[in-house]
Amino acid sequence: MFFDIEKIKNVLDRIEKLTESLTYLIQQKDESLIKVLNDIEELMSDSETEMSLINDYIKIQDYKRHIYFIRYYFKKFEDYKKLESSGYITKEEFDKMKSDVFELIWSGNASFILDEIKASREELIKRINKLNFYLKKLREKPISDIESRKLFEESLKCFSIGCYKASVVMAGASLENLIRKRYYDSTGKSSDKMTFFETIEELEKIKETKKLPIIHLARIYRNLSAHPSKEEFDLDKAGSILTLIYDELEK
Repeated sequence: MFFDIEKIKNVLDRIEKLTESLTYLIQQKDESLIKVLNDIEELMSDSETEMSLINDYIKIQDYKRHIYFIRYYFKKFEDYKKLESSGYITKEEFDKMKSDVFELIWSGNASFILDEIKASREELIKRINKLNFYLKKLREKPISDIESRKLFEESLKCFSIGCYKASVVMAGASLENLIRKRYYDSTGKSSDKMTFFETIEELEKIKETKKLPIIHLARIYRNLSAHPSKEEFDLDKAGSILTLIYDELEK
């Protein structure tokens, strides 16, 4: 899975243009703003993957709430319009209600997103380019062990949506699966009653190899991710740990 930079740029451009149009129509108390609302909601629905990435830098969830708020009060305006056309309220009463409703709609204006897009666009694109770099690097060669490959693919799915701790946990699980398999292949015995640490130690003795600091480091980070800890993981840190694990998996 790789992210289409041009599509993300296009989504950002469309949000900007639609929000600018919406802001203008609210100022003008123009009823055609409903079409822009529909276009915004359609964009949100059609671009969920891109929105999840954008949301790390731009408050998309807040934006969605503002759009819902505007639609809610615009529905009230449409109800008032029906009352006026049916003769239940006078034109003067309707005009007053319309003015009040558009004041409320303006208070929910979503134009804040414009400043956020301008401020965050460059950093967001850099992050996605870096994410694509890792996703490509971590799939350069196939992992021969089927179960370890499945677990590592789960890790990459977590990594691609920003769940970095979960990605390290799953990558660690893929490595543990491989190490236990190597132990079984070397001894014909199961390592089910041994910890991951003990399995690594025993395998090192059997193979008469030096200590494997990278595997132990991966095990430690897996444990820090899986259990409550103050250890923080960002894209670069998780990407580096996944790379260390991947290098061992593809041997």
